[in-house]
Amino acid sequence: MTVKIYKNPSPDIFNKDEEHFGAYIAHLAEVSISSSYCTQQFSKFTQKEKNDIPYSIHSKKQKETYLILKFDALAIINAITEFNREDIKQEWATGIQFESSMDGETWKLLKYFKVQNNTTINAWNFDLTEFEESKCQGQYFRQILKGKKQYLSLKQIMLWDRKEKLQRVSI
Repeated sequence: MTVKIYKNPSPDIFNKDEEHFGAYIAHLAEVSISSSYCTQQFSKFTQKEKNDIPYSIHSKKQKETYLILKFDALAIINAITEFNREDIKQEWATGIQFESSMDGETWKLLKYFKVQNNTTINAWNFDLTEFEESKCQGQYFRQILKGKKQYLSLKQIMLWDRKEKLQRVSI
């Protein structure tokens, strides 16, 4: 199954069609990162409106750097928008592996996305509406950078869910 990746990424594509893409849920997640180097505000990292800071999270340079979004109930991801850090292009992600888990221990590959020719882009939009529901569901969602040591430095992530009435995780 292929993922539709938009040429001009914007959360507006998903926000304007809730019937097709579902409800915005990123703000309901508890966010954790493999290492924190200089993390700003997690609340801005998952807010529905595009945030106003250059980056929200920044890991140490390490191998297998990851970010986890934990929900208090089963979520079924329909769409993802992600913004790379705005001010330092050398730290932009060129390949992202998304995984899902029911328990936070056993992970299954949702999709690996790589930018063509190792170029960098400032944002990604992923339409997962044609994926099997079983691939897109979990209580935990992980983004991991495989391979060499690298930073995970992001401005924002946005997620839309096929279900309704997902509740906020108690933090």
